[in-house]
Amino acid sequence: GRDRSHILGDDDESMMAAAAPVSRQRYSISFAGAAAAGWSLGINAMPTDSRDSVSQYVMVHSDVRGSAGHWCLERGTDDLYTISFVSSAHGGDTEFAEFSLGINDLPKDRRDDGSQYVMAHSDVCGCDGRWTIQAQDDDTHSIAFVSSAHGGDKQFQGWFLGVESMPCDDRDEDSKYVMAHSQEDSAGRWKLLPVA
Repeated sequence: GRDRSHILGDDDESMMAAAAPVSRQRYSISFAGAAAAGWSLGINAMPTDSRDSVSQYVMVHSDVRGSAGHWCLERGTDDLYTISFVSSAHGGDTEFAEFSLGINDLPKDRRDDGSQYVMAHSDVCGCDGRWTIQAQDDDTHSIAFVSSAHGGDKQFQGWFLGVESMPCDDRDEDSKYVMAHSQEDSAGRWKLLPVA
């Protein structure tokens, strides 16, 4: 056959980018690692989850209460993603709609020398993160921070979204707080499941 590598029709492009998330599609984002396998990324309104008046800490939930979050992944012209909350699977927590995943360098966000807790910000401060989402060979994705929308927090560039099983990360028996790790060998693997 003829070399068609220089011609990308719609069918060819969709085949080449089949593993990439579809921009503006809603997803459930579930952890694929041993610390909380199958638990889904979410936001909740518990007072202990409040970071400040414009941000909430982010967690993964087991599926026992329908608390899995639905998220909109929007790809920018730079191929970086904004990951914004829509609602929980049970239809609640909509007061956090359009809060976007981010990382900040305040002391209260520090987990240890190589990790920070992850939060979701409202859009009033320009703190929403820009993320890369890389397909892996096992039908999962790694999600890594690049910068905040305002251009700051670049000291966390390349830090990977993850979940651990340390007691300090436990929120309750059915949820754990989410962090970003500086080391790739601590990178979490995530399943992106489209939501109708």
